[in-house]
Amino acid sequence: MTKLIKRFTISFCAALLALTTLCANAFAAEPIKASVSGDMGSKRITYSYSVSSKPTQASIGFYTADTANSYLITFSPASGSSATIYFYESFSDKLLDSLTVPIKAGGGMPSSFITSADLGKYKFVYVVIKSNSSSNASGWFTIEGVYSETYIN
Repeated sequence: MTKLIKRFTISFCAALLALTTLCANAFAAEPIKASVSGDMGSKRITYSYSVSSKPTQASIGFYTADTANSYLITFSPASGSSATIYFYESFSDKLLDSLTVPIKAGGGMPSSFITSADLGKYKFVYVVIKSNSSSNASGWFTIEGVYSETYIN
């Protein structure tokens, strides 16, 4: 009887640990979501993210226009941990620009910031975001004036 209780306890603890680990991994971070508005040549894409320290790629990228190198980016301070947003050229995987998003602080901090990124002309750009610590980072940013969006496999 004692062996049966020990065996049951060990099996129960192992199953509980496995279930807890799966749930923690499944809900640790959400994929990067994007919403697009505007006409061709003047699109606005808003990305919302909840990412871990593992680099996470957005499923929607974009093409830059032929008229501008610099793109306006509005972003919120990150919740949890600070984050870094990377903009890569798709075919060469060349880093075009990056942005470090500060963590939300106490009172007096604005709810959003505005900066610019130099992404070049005629570029197919994909976005990668990662948390700068072991805790998740959550937030959003909007890039304006891109030519069009595209899905990335």
